[in-house]
Amino acid sequence: MNKQSKRMAVSALALLTVLSFVGTSSVFAGGAGSAAGVGGSPPTGPFAVGPTTMGPGVMVMSPTGGEIPIYIDPTADPWLKRIVITPNSFPQSVLLPGQVIGVWEKIRILPPPPTAGIPQLPFTDWHEQIVDISSPIPGLDFGWGVGELIIHGPGDPGSIPPPLPLVVAPGMVDPLDPHGIWFGPWSPVPPIGPNGLPVWIHKQLIFRGLQPITLGAPIEIFVREWPTTPEPTTLVLAGLGCVAAVGLRRRRRAS
Repeated sequence: MNKQSKRMAVSALALLTVLSFVGTSSVFAGGAGSAAGVGGSPPTGPFAVGPTTMGPGVMVMSPTGGEIPIYIDPTADPWLKRIVITPNSFPQSVLLPGQVIGVWEKIRILPPPPTAGIPQLPFTDWHEQIVDISSPIPGLDFGWGVGELIIHGPGDPGSIPPPLPLVVAPGMVDPLDPHGIWFGPWSPVPPIGPNGLPVWIHKQLIFRGLQPITLGAPIEIFVREWPTTPEPTTLVLAGLGCVAAVGLRRRRRAS
């Protein structure tokens, strides 16, 4: 095989490897990879919808308004929380078509405790899914709208000046199922230190009904949340892509 043929073969290998990696990453962005659970026993609610200065909304945070501490645990279940709409959540106790409910979450990603015996995994994405809606009114449906996740630098995001954000990730609603939304993936942030990473999430919960609903009893919306970790094959493909690219550069220099 002459030099030109070798270059073409190496280029093809590099291209196929990179395409395989990109394809895997794209699927992973939509929810592939290994689901990792949430450790730390975060509260499940109920978190009640009520009036705020920005319209009807619900605050998922500690009782003092701070972040809820959690850690990534591949052996744990996703975080399941309950959002409750009551007759007092809206004026005149009426839920209108297209009604937007703001959801604000404050969490702090901590390293797993040494006694847990699990590795510290990178925090690279976040997923949320509406898994159930409980109401005496049949057929009610809610989905996600726009959203944003911000990872602040270690410290207090409420300080003046606040720490610079490490990541600002828009929310992406599943085009095939509006009950699902994900944030990321982003490049791995620095290793999670003992003080953790403050993560603030804002997103819109939207009533998908076509008729006004008079609220006479609570509506419960169950949301499952979890991070994921890359599949081992993703890491292998990434490594192969780097090897192929390095080999190609070496051959170019030698020619």
